[in-house]
Amino acid sequence: MNQESKQRTERKRISFGTIQQAQIAVNKPLDKYATLERLENYLIYTKRYSKVNIKAVMDSATYLLRYYDLSKIDAEKAQEIEEHQREKGMKSRTIVRRLHTLELISEAIGQPVKIKKPKVVKETKVGLTLLECRALMQSANSIRDRAIISLMLCTGARAKEIVAANVDDIDLKQRFFYIRAHSPDEIVKNYREHKAILTKDAARYIQEWLDIRPEVDEKALFLNTWAERLTKSGLHKIVVSTAKRAGIEKRCYSHLLRAACATNMLRSGISLNDVAAQLNHRSILSTMVYLTSDTETLRDSIDKRFIL
Repeated sequence: MNQESKQRTERKRISFGTIQQAQIAVNKPLDKYATLERLENYLIYTKRYSKVNIKAVMDSATYLLRYYDLSKIDAEKAQEIEEHQREKGMKSRTIVRRLHTLELISEAIGQPVKIKKPKVVKETKVGLTLLECRALMQSANSIRDRAIISLMLCTGARAKEIVAANVDDIDLKQRFFYIRAHSPDEIVKNYREHKAILTKDAARYIQEWLDIRPEVDEKALFLNTWAERLTKSGLHKIVVSTAKRAGIEKRCYSHLLRAACATNMLRSGISLNDVAAQLNHRSILSTMVYLTSDTETLRDSIDKRFIL
């Protein structure tokens, strides 16, 4: 095991360990690693972070405490860390995450410091074209799979929202898909419930699935082979296998269908605000990453609407 692997193992070991374990693993003064315990308690009881986010912050905090002297946290220290990270070739997202962790540490120890973070330019997300979406629908292996694909393409629902959906979350009469918080973690984080609009075709495909859906006690909208709730890994396999049958060469995954929903809605002339509402984005800036322009779409738009 090389030195870098040993360091990663040490960081993982102390992420949720006791203060004594942290002191032994990294061989640092106990008072510095008391900060880890205070930070963890702050994240759990004050910020009410989920377990996944707590682990991410604790890993980042362990890294900072191992390689930097955080006896005094201020703007100068943040600038020093940022410059050092850039010299090491770290990506902007990584630097921002570590500076945010530094800010959380300062809050946890009762000496809050507002740290200015560099801007991260979001990469443009390109989903599937309209023809690829239609090919995906036609290549569905079953009525259930077609209902799943159509629901994801028309609502932009995330994988976790699809597998968490229950039968009573679908209102076919009004053509609504109610995306609700079903887990305690989501309720704690004030998950924003909303209703997405179903297309007529998607509503028809879902009705066809409900007509043949096994009558079991399970409330889940989509079931697997054993009549149990479909899992995220099962959903991913459905998307990948369907894309392969459709002859789509680009790498397909569940979230790509969300990007496809956004880009195709925007290309159809639907306003940015309406797309943001359908995707349940808190900020319209999140929706703007789907604003793409290809040559054919630009040419058609100019021919139809631009007159000199």
